[in-house]
Amino acid sequence: MVRHSIHLTGRILRLVHSRKPLWVTLCLALLGSLGLWAQSVPMPTGSSESAAAQAYRLGMSLVKEGRVDEAISHFKNGLTTDPQNALLLNVVGATYTLKGESQQAEGYLLLSLQADPGFVPARKNLAISYFNQGKYDLAAAEFQKLLNEPGETRSVALLFLGIIAEEQRQFTKSASLLEESGEVVFHYPRALLSFAHSLFELKNAQRADAVLKSLDTMSGVVASEYFSAGVLYSKQKQYLGQQGNVGRNTYSGPGLANINTEFAKVMNWERFSLEFRADVFNLFNRVNLTQPDGDLSSSLFG
Repeated sequence: MVRHSIHLTGRILRLVHSRKPLWVTLCLALLGSLGLWAQSVPMPTGSSESAAAQAYRLGMSLVKEGRVDEAISHFKNGLTTDPQNALLLNVVGATYTLKGESQQAEGYLLLSLQADPGFVPARKNLAISYFNQGKYDLAAAEFQKLLNEPGETRSVALLFLGIIAEEQRQFTKSASLLEESGEVVFHYPRALLSFAHSLFELKNAQRADAVLKSLDTMSGVVASEYFSAGVLYSKQKQYLGQQGNVGRNTYSGPGLANINTEFAKVMNWERFSLEFRADVFNLFNRVNLTQPDGDLSSSLFG
């Protein structure tokens, strides 16, 4: 179902390719409303179609074409005849989120939930809007309310809760939640990086490395995510190349002490000067040993 939804939102993704990758889920929630509307209210045709239904249908067509400002205008026209329509309030909020106008989006999504507290798409979009603004506590509270929902909604909630836990350095919780979210984690680069980072911090470097490799076949990965993956790869290679459990700089090699000295006497005459000089190296004849070789692949190791 998730892959099918991603295919449907392909055109909308072009609008947000330069934004945060997790806004993909906002598109899923927005388009998911289309199916929900069709299930709850049969779409009338011709003259029997209500103004709200017509505004929704035309607005959604405009969103898919990338004409989001015109879409918002159509949605708002529908609200003039039905100001408590939870579906229209939700899609206005979701479309504002696509534009990056989080404050406007938040207001409409809250109104949608006031009109219908059980309207899942609005709660999902509100939670993601909070997440994109960095309001992780508010986002987590909304996602927690979605955990009892079936199917894709629960998976998305687990996904975001896992990312939030990783942001808060709760790595055990993060790995568990992202594992539970299922295959959906492998559709979002940000979630994949959070999963790999949590596994790495839990000393499960080999599993983290396997998760990171999935990034190579993903689309929609932005430069910052490739950079984060590179940093994590670098840490992983250091960890995987480490032998034993002794920390760095636990032991010190032999010290170095060397004293050189010079004795000189200069005698000057009117036209001549005479210098007597003696140089002594390693005055106390101390043996200075070299540092042990720390390369395990070297025949001189140790």
